[in-house]
Amino acid sequence: MPEAPLTPVAVGRAIRLRRLELGLTQEQLCERMGMPGERVSYISAVENGQRADLKITRLDLFAQALETSATDLLLVASKEGAA
Repeated sequence: MPEAPLTPVAVGRAIRLRRLELGLTQEQLCERMGMPGERVSYISAVENGQRADLKITRLDLFAQALETSATDLLLVASKEGAA
């Protein structure tokens, strides 16, 4: 069975899922990423699939803040895309 394409929505859902698993708010995730609190809108846009320009370096920053790997986030996203 071919893998589902990774979409911004699926990647965003994977990020949100992991954040919620850790019991973090978007503001707390911003702090962990070293981003000022006003960047919560960026986190929200990523989680809602509204940022199709997410670079791998930024994905890695999300992964580190979420105590996981970019690979694991992408694996979850590929399953989300297939659902």
